[in-house]
Amino acid sequence: MKTKQLFSKIIVFVMILLSCPVAFSTEISATIIPTGTTANFFGVWGFDANNVYAVGDNGIISKYNGYNAVIIPNTSTATLKGVSGCSISEVWAAGTAGTAVKINSTSTTVYNVGTAVDLKCVKVLAPNDVWVGGTDGIIARWNGSSWAIVSNSYPNFAFVQIFGNSPSNMYFVGKDIYAPYTSRILNYNGSVFTEIVNDPSGRRWARVSTFDDNLFYLFCLKGTYSFTKSTGVITEIYPGGSLGNYEFDANSGVICGGDSGVVKYDGVNWTVLRNLPPSNVVFAPQNSGSKVFFAGQGGIFYFSDFSVGISPEEPVAPSKFNVYPNPTSNQFNIDLKFDENVNANIQLFNLLGQQVKETYKFEGNEFNRNIDVSTLKPGTYLVMVCTNKGGKYYEKVVVTK
Repeated sequence: MKTKQLFSKIIVFVMILLSCPVAFSTEISATIIPTGTTANFFGVWGFDANNVYAVGDNGIISKYNGYNAVIIPNTSTATLKGVSGCSISEVWAAGTAGTAVKINSTSTTVYNVGTAVDLKCVKVLAPNDVWVGGTDGIIARWNGSSWAIVSNSYPNFAFVQIFGNSPSNMYFVGKDIYAPYTSRILNYNGSVFTEIVNDPSGRRWARVSTFDDNLFYLFCLKGTYSFTKSTGVITEIYPGGSLGNYEFDANSGVICGGDSGVVKYDGVNWTVLRNLPPSNVVFAPQNSGSKVFFAGQGGIFYFSDFSVGISPEEPVAPSKFNVYPNPTSNQFNIDLKFDENVNANIQLFNLLGQQVKETYKFEGNEFNRNIDVSTLKPGTYLVMVCTNKGGKYYEKVVVTK
């Protein structure tokens, strides 16, 4: 019986270790695309590596043709927040004051979708099926000849993302415009909007993705999370936040913006790409890793080759990791030191794999904190440290009464 109990505890402990993301840091080269503008870009999309669009401030539209970037004339000065397409000739952008812009390779056609509120996202399914979303619960749909407002029951809501590949299975993502700023994912089946999750924590999701309609990734300004639809559980999977994301498949992708910089992940490791310029948004045309395009503040527009592979650096282990007094009945102290600055999460688990205290975060090379455990049951607990420089480290602490 004791052997069986020990084996069960080992399994739980291994699961805790695997739940902590391993992060590395490395360098990767960027090819800068001169745009001739200092406007801020907020959206990027490409049909292939020779037809890539970045959109942003004052109606700016920059198209990369495989050799250089050219500015496409646009009669609207509305700030464009998103861009999407389904072919070389079917590309749309959405922006402030209810503005939708059809991009015709060398010119534009400007529409108002029937509202004066700001649009923040666009999704093109087909030439006669284009969706936009924005503040005040606005969703509008293009049928090939005109725009119409789509009724929904979320008037105090800001839609920030639309994704999906079928009008009978689409997702609309956003957050309430009033406190507590609840974030929500809505599924649309062609006639009805169904809320599949809401999060009142104030994390304010910037982007969401899924490949199987069950496991969702939630990209927030501070922190990256997973949400499992079948269980309703939201779990932090990476401490860094982001503004933009692109997934190559269910287990690999890239995030940018927020407090993370540019980070590539492969389902296990999160690799910070150190020397890439800061960016807001990212897209990989044709789902190819050979040219991954980024756009951001000040007219920044570039691509990187992710197909060459990334060699992570060795993890940075703590030079000091003390937990005392141990055993303890009321409180203990964590004394942690690294030889270089890191971003780290410190968590406390029981041997069932349940987190029993809030996550403590720090940035720097030293952490010293007193932890109150007076309300915990007697037993053995695990102090877990995860850093953005790789590795996961732990110490046991015994609580007595």
